[in-house]
Amino acid sequence: MTKDQSQFPRKPPESSSLGTKFFNENLRAAKRIGGWPLAPRMISHLRSLSRDYAFSVEAGELQIIDGNWYVIHTGLLRLARRKRCRGIHVEAVDSLCDSAANDGVSVQRFWLRRLW
Repeated sequence: MTKDQSQFPRKPPESSSLGTKFFNENLRAAKRIGGWPLAPRMISHLRSLSRDYAFSVEAGELQIIDGNWYVIHTGLLRLARRKRCRGIHVEAVDSLCDSAANDGVSVQRFWLRRLW
């Protein structure tokens, strides 16, 4: 684990007080980075993503795009590592990709067990 990864909590919090603290850190970071108040729906989703998957806004694992939370590829890789996934399959969604704008969407599938 690199130095910058070690400063962010990596395991989902066990108790509700730790879960609240982790969510509050993400909420502060989201408000600081976004610079605007979040809708109640966005706050609810952030609470769930913080508690259930331990994604971090500060680490860049979550971003707001068009009013929705998106898990960035880095967040998915860190989640796969925490869950000890056996493999990752990435496939581009051609209908949503724009190579001229260097923009793309992909589907990632993770395997927790051996495939054979």
